Amino acid sequence: MKTIVLANHKGGCAKTTTALNVAVTLANTGARVLAVDLDFQGNLSASLGVDLQEIEENRRTTHRLMLDERGDFSSYLLNVRPRLDILPACLDSDAEALL
Repeated sequence: MKTIVLANHKGGCAKTTTALNVAVTLANTGARVLAVDLDFQGNLSASLGVDLQEIEENRRTTHRLMLDERGDFSSYLLNVRPRLDILPACLDSDAEALL
C-alpha cells in the first residue's frame, strides 16, 4: 500500500484540486484509492459528489471516526466512483481541535 499526503497550512495553494485530480487519475488507471477529507470546508468531499449535510446527519465523518472507540472505519467509507472511496469531511469547525 502506498500513501500520498497533501498538506500545507497555507490556504489557496491547490491542495484540494491536486488531491481530487490525483485520486481520480489513480482510480481511472486501476488503483484502489481512499481519499480522506480532513478539511472542515469539505471541498474534496463535495467535489466527489458527497452530500455533506446528509453525512453530518448520519454522523459518518472523519471526526466521528476518530471518536469511534471500535476503530471500524469500513462503515464510514463512501464509494463515489469505481475504485474510489472517501472518508468524508466534518463541517463542525469545533471538531478541528481534535486534529
